[in-house]
Amino acid sequence: MMSLATIWLIAWFGTGISILMLVSVWKIFSKTGRHGYEVLVPIHNIYERITLAWRPWRWIFLVVAPYIIWMLGMTLFALTLNTYMMIIWIALGILLWVAYFVDLNIQTGKRFGKSGGFIFWMIILPIIFYPILGIGNSTYTPRSIPAEK
Repeated sequence: MMSLATIWLIAWFGTGISILMLVSVWKIFSKTGRHGYEVLVPIHNIYERITLAWRPWRWIFLVVAPYIIWMLGMTLFALTLNTYMMIIWIALGILLWVAYFVDLNIQTGKRFGKSGGFIFWMIILPIIFYPILGIGNSTYTPRSIPAEK
């Protein structure tokens, strides 16, 4: 059993990491011309991250889809008691969410002019590379609108 001091240490460490990531994404939003406080609005935050990566608004459904797939897997398990079917559905949901997360980080890194190596580490260690992106001197490249003829 963990001591109370260990539990408090873990809680404070997790709180510190959460604050670091919040400040990092706040700064990333500020660099893109958005208001930093938009990070705090749950669904709007996801929508803004999708538009920041130049993806269509319909990608918001890719965030919701894994949860629906997981619920479907649990329902099928409850109805059929087939463990393999449940594992397949849950794995499908996880793969879909990971694909969304990876693509969002790749596109965000590209918009800030980062190389493939930085983007790779941004996917693997976001706790280190998001603060570098947000607090560092990276600049956001807005979408260029083609000139009308």
